[in-house]
Amino acid sequence: MLDVIRTIHPIGQGAFYTEAFKADGRERNVVFDCGGTAGFIETVVEDYCERLGFEQGKVKPVIDAVFISHFHDDHVNGLETLFGKADIKRIFVPLLNDEDVWAISPSFVDRLGGPSRNLLYKSLLTLAVRNSESPLEWDGQSVTVIKVEKRGAMPNETDELNLDEEPGKTRLIASGALVRAFSKSPWVFKTFNYDNASSEKSETLRTALKNAKIGLSLSDIASKCSDPDYFGKVRGCYKSVRGSINGNSMVTYSGPATQSVRCMHMHSCCSNCAICRCWLRHAGEKAGCMYFGDYEAKGQKKWAQCADDFEEQFPLLLMQQVPHHGSLNNYNRAMNSEKKFNFISAGKNNRHPHTSVLKALNNAGVPWVWIHEFSQPLCFCFHI
Repeated sequence: MLDVIRTIHPIGQGAFYTEAFKADGRERNVVFDCGGTAGFIETVVEDYCERLGFEQGKVKPVIDAVFISHFHDDHVNGLETLFGKADIKRIFVPLLNDEDVWAISPSFVDRLGGPSRNLLYKSLLTLAVRNSESPLEWDGQSVTVIKVEKRGAMPNETDELNLDEEPGKTRLIASGALVRAFSKSPWVFKTFNYDNASSEKSETLRTALKNAKIGLSLSDIASKCSDPDYFGKVRGCYKSVRGSINGNSMVTYSGPATQSVRCMHMHSCCSNCAICRCWLRHAGEKAGCMYFGDYEAKGQKKWAQCADDFEEQFPLLLMQQVPHHGSLNNYNRAMNSEKKFNFISAGKNNRHPHTSVLKALNNAGVPWVWIHEFSQPLCFCFHI
């Protein structure tokens, strides 16, 4: 028997989702992204760790896996709080080629350039490149970094991990590799690292960096940005590119391994809308969730590759994160060709979600909830 609690946390502009598993006296805690509006994300992460049993000076609660979709600040700026109050075993990140300067963003560059609070993020960025095999050393912890190769770069048939295994050295796995919550567990995680970079934006950034005589290297950016002059030049190059720079976005499925796995909805709360509560109670035996990060789902080609990669998982979906906080350039109407519960994480006073996306969700007749920093958390409980 397996009990699962999925929580959508109210962190404003960002993404912070958690799942807790219990089976035969064993427990697992898993986090999907860890970022949000400054001042809110830190408090929410602290509250989450306290509920897991954090006490100052005591043994820290264990988080077995953290999945990071990409290196935008609003998806990672809660990591320092999380690492300070919990024992992190593994962190899954998208593999970055050393020349993938467009895989990070102005907000993340800002964080790297901070005077004293940047060491964790520098280390994480440096370890995300291909040639590093070291664990992430932080605050007395040694965290296994599992890098997910870009889609199509290596076969995925042979890779399978489970969270029962002792964390080991940093390793590279294929996109599409299965990760099981427990050994032989009916609940799995499946993630793909997509190349999300706009060629036009990439070229604009590369040209700006070249003109500023800055090397096109992630490791250079991570190692040199404590130099104010260097950091100022890098930041200026990023700011010269219009729109969002997002080279990678890891999409992760969490849910039953097959259609033969039957789930019972023990309890689900959505304080914003009674219609949503009613819909979830009658949603059958599905329990899967898709965490899209900032994936650019708009457009036939981008959506087709995702639908193909998760062909076996889409029929199992109960719910999904609307990508990029409900941005117009990231939503695809095909996402709700089969109705699902949709949740949007966006700041109350941010430009997201886009009204056209909300209108599309209404036209599809699907339940949706906008979770902002002043919302209540949403909890979904399942029994297998």
